[in-house]
Amino acid sequence: MLKQSTKDKILELLKKQVELSVNQLAKELDLTQIAVRKQVNLLLNDGFINYREEKQEMGRPIQLFSVSAKGERLFPKNYEGMTVDFLNDIQDLHGMNRYGIYLKKGNFV
Repeated sequence: MLKQSTKDKILELLKKQVELSVNQLAKELDLTQIAVRKQVNLLLNDGFINYREEKQEMGRPIQLFSVSAKGERLFPKNYEGMTVDFLNDIQDLHGMNRYGIYLKKGNFV
């Protein structure tokens, strides 16, 4: 199994959680905030993530990071495989007879 880089782990967390702060990322990855900030800055410079600032009642605003459109392209889309799996599940659950009915209703046959 390939070892995932810290940048890859950050992107994966942001993909799953949508928005996270450096502090949240550091806790999730069991790293220091300085180590996470270094990787986040690299990802920002490469255009793979974005950030927005959220005001706090007191103190500085928090930066919340999310995956950018460019970063989204790093994640494979497997719509064809999902469709085939879905059709196979219908066939397994309802048999070949129903499978044909679903295909006819959708004008696939």
